[in-house]
Amino acid sequence: MKKILPIKKQEERAKLIAPFFQFLKTEKSFLDDIEKIRIKYGISKHEKSTHNIPLYLLHQKYWNRDISSVATVKYYWLELKDLWEEFHKDIEQIAIKYRLRNFLDLLKDFVLQNRFGDALLQHRIQLWQDAHTITLPRNIKKKDFDNIWLEIEKFNKEYPVKISRTRRYSDEIIEKYKNTETIENKYFADQVGIRLLMKKEIFGTITYEEEMKIKAWDKSKKSRLSKLMHWFFSLVQDLDEAES
Repeated sequence: MKKILPIKKQEERAKLIAPFFQFLKTEKSFLDDIEKIRIKYGISKHEKSTHNIPLYLLHQKYWNRDISSVATVKYYWLELKDLWEEFHKDIEQIAIKYRLRNFLDLLKDFVLQNRFGDALLQHRIQLWQDAHTITLPRNIKKKDFDNIWLEIEKFNKEYPVKISRTRRYSDEIIEKYKNTETIENKYFADQVGIRLLMKKEIFGTITYEEEMKIKAWDKSKKSRLSKLMHWFFSLVQDLDEAES
């Protein structure tokens, strides 16, 4: 049995590299790999499965097994138990390919429900002593936003900041995070360029047309985005290899 992070810890780390998960959600190669698993185990909405396995069984925990999950799995016959284990091993192979070995539960959640847990959840506000999580719809009304802002200000007065949300990480991780924390804004400002560099970093090669697009950049843009990607994937690599 593998020792992995609890899903809440996975979501916490995933927020440090949120643009990487946003990239994967629309990357064809990644989605194709996910669809192959969905077809194999009967999760796909587009094709019939090669195996007939209850979706409820697939949801049962494989890593960090708890009593209820184990008890549920024991109710099924051996062939389905073997498929349950095979399903998780297939997820592990994708995790290795896309540097998500410390995000296995989030990857499994994407296979089953097309979402990375609550790491990229939208339309919600959560108030914590060390940070606020706010996600808003595009068409939010001003009065609704004002009410949220008032709620935040009220909470901040009642609970002054005491703990930094990055203090629990090593100095090296924090330093790399400081160099990449603005990537989300730059991701939307120059999404095409950053996506090209992400693809090149993950797959090693890109098409000739994509290479020509990169060569056409001026020196300033190329230097800026390349440096950003260097720091960013250094952080991705750290979180991929970090001990659970």
